[in-house]
Amino acid sequence: MIHAGTTLETYQTVFAQITLLNQGIYITVAMTSMQPFRIERAVVVYGGYSKDPWVINGVMCIDGKDFFTLSARDRKFARAIGLDTMDTNQFKGSNILPMIMKARDDKVDHLIMEAIKAADPRADLVDASKLFESTRGRQQAYEKANVAQVIHIEMPGFTADWGGRYEPHVVHVISTPKRGAAATVELNAETLTWIAAAVHHFSATATAKRSAEEVPLEAPDCKWKHRKNQLSAIYCRYRAADQQWKVFSITPSHFDDDQLTLAAQREAEAKVQAFFEAHHVPLPIDDSDEVIAV
Repeated sequence: MIHAGTTLETYQTVFAQITLLNQGIYITVAMTSMQPFRIERAVVVYGGYSKDPWVINGVMCIDGKDFFTLSARDRKFARAIGLDTMDTNQFKGSNILPMIMKARDDKVDHLIMEAIKAADPRADLVDASKLFESTRGRQQAYEKANVAQVIHIEMPGFTADWGGRYEPHVVHVISTPKRGAAATVELNAETLTWIAAAVHHFSATATAKRSAEEVPLEAPDCKWKHRKNQLSAIYCRYRAADQQWKVFSITPSHFDDDQLTLAAQREAEAKVQAFFEAHHVPLPIDDSDEVIAV
């Protein structure tokens, strides 16, 4: 018997030759293209904006809790949280999925940096953050920091257009060393309710806005560089010895402690300005103090 919510898929080709001999039955069976058995656990979700039950396949169970991956292509998920599934790009007006991904990535960065601080309190946090900017470096830093498989992130509270107030919500997610990977979150009614409201509140233009945590820069040649779904970086444009304009940047670390965050930003700013002063080649000036175009 196969119970509801369980899928068993067996792919096989069976050829049988039956021969009757001396009242005995001999069966020769040849199997080809046999694939491994796969058992998937499915969960059925009721409610939301969908009239029909929403069946989630491939649910991951960790420590007795169910987790599922948020996907912008999941039409049943979109329908359950009230989006227009007639539109092929059903999440185009919302920023909720990138927000959750970014919150998870920032939390992983934070845990890695905290592990580096714990191992060496005198470590240069700006230099340390450069170690895991590449995919390979981040993988190594993630493993060395022994980041937990399940971490929690706090999503912001907000007031819906109709006046309803939603408090900040803690979401349990599966950590990953790869930035920008689809978020896998704990499946529960509270998180689905928050997402169903937040998806209509946080617009897709939110990532283009300046972060309130970015302090005004004091160094004359430094600027903020805003990057979608990533931490902002401090950068400078400098003229190299080959007369080509290039960019140098540092991404300041973010901490729960505002003073640590400010210190990391000021340290990154100072290093970018120092790099500019050491590597920038100004245009030559003649005796009349006029800049000579090259």
